Amino acid sequence: MALIKGEASVVRNNKKISLTLNAMLDEADIISTSDQSLLKITLKDKTNFILGANSTLEIKKYSTNDRQNIFNFIKGSFRTKVQEKVKEDQSLQFMANQVSVGVRGTEFLTNTYTVSNKGVSDLALLEGNLQTAVTNSQEFALKAGEVINTTAYQTSKEVKKLSESAIKELLSNELSLLPKLQDISGKFNEMNDFFETSLSTPTPPLPSIAAGAASAAALVTAPKVLADKEEKKEPRPIAITNRHNLKNEPWDIRDAILRRKEMREENNCFYWFYKALPGSGELERFRRERDCDDFEYDL
Repeated sequence: MALIKGEASVVRNNKKISLTLNAMLDEADIISTSDQSLLKITLKDKTNFILGANSTLEIKKYSTNDRQNIFNFIKGSFRTKVQEKVKEDQSLQFMANQVSVGVRGTEFLTNTYTVSNKGVSDLALLEGNLQTAVTNSQEFALKAGEVINTTAYQTSKEVKKLSESAIKELLSNELSLLPKLQDISGKFNEMNDFFETSLSTPTPPLPSIAAGAASAAALVTAPKVLADKEEKKEPRPIAITNRHNLKNEPWDIRDAILRRKEMREENNCFYWFYKALPGSGELERFRRERDCDDFEYDL
């Protein structure tokens, strides 16, 4: 394990074991994360996985000798980076609901979830290329910057393009994951609109859930957005709001608060905000980098 935030476990030989940092994994292991958790796995062949909260990954087949490896994204959100090129006599395959891909060396993001009792997957390619097979469809090559939802592809062969700003947002933070392309009702969300609006502009705070922007030090409130452009003034720094009960905070906010001074010295600052995807009533939390000078600090 390269990184563990929150709780993670592995099922091995029908026994559930809690995972700790630097724990070793075996072929046939089934790895799961819990609520508000995040896990980074680095395998011997330098393949990296990021597992979001409530995600499950199965290592169906793994060997460093012949490198005929198969991984199954059972449920949740994942980010995969294959750093060591796959040779002609090697095979690296990834499976999820309704889709499977063959990889030669690349970075991609996957969501696996259920909509109206049907297994659905989203697949977004950031770099490289993916030989992709969607159930009941011909195999095709997914190119860098392209994203698919299996339901949409099975219906209309639809392949969408991520905007440059969306790709930049995803590449800027190796722990960032892909928002779901469908909500629980089955309605499709427009990814480019989501990235270009919600990730570029902090939303007003939502007091009922203490939402807002956050620095590397603590949760803060976002500056008010004026409707009349002519009335816009020089943006003022973001002020920090103290958070006292750390045990109730998500792991990343808790970590940022505890390491506040250290991160400030490194000019490593960011804020969090909450945003509901179009057509969905559920709020999701996102993070955006900012220069530390944009925040008011009381150190």
